[in-house]
This record gives sequence, structure tokens and C-alpha cells, in this order.
Amino acid sequence: MLSISLGLVASLDSLFAAVSKAFTNAWEANARSITVTTQFKEWWNNKCRSALRSYKHTGAREDWHLFCSATRSAKQSFFDNRIAEIASASTNKHP
Repeated sequence: MLSISLGLVASLDSLFAAVSKAFTNAWEANARSITVTTQFKEWWNNKCRSALRSYKHTGAREDWHLFCSATRSAKQSFFDNRIAEIASASTNKHP
């Protein structure tokens, strides 16, 4: 039979409580709040939203092409900026 002293149990409880509090504090300090929508993409912008709204309203082929153009432009701009950020960050890390 295993005998565990009450002091050891209390110590373990306080240790687990401290670890739990550390994880909670880290989560609250570093987690970011997000809003999920049907167009949940980082590159999505107001031009994309406006073009999609226009296409849904009219259903016109021209509005669809404008929507595709807006999303293509938004993606290109977003990823060009992201690549530039990564390139500048990686060049700064080398001696």
C-alpha cells in the first residue's frame, strides 16, 4: 500500500496551481483575439469586400471579373509585403 503524506499532497497541489497560473498568464499575454468571417483571409481588404458585395447584388459577369481582379491584387500586395518582411528579417539575423 502506498502511503503519501498530507504535506506532499499539499505541496503538489500548490505546485500544480502555480504551473496552471503560469500557463494562464502566458496565454492571456500572448493570445490574440480574432473574428472569423466567411472571408477570413489575412489578405482580404475593403476592395475585396466591396467587389464581392457588388457582384452578389448584380450577378453581372463584369462584377465577377472586378471581384477576381480585386482579390488577385489584394493577394499580390499582401504576399509581396510578407515576402519583403521575411527577407528583411532574415538578412538582419546573419552576422
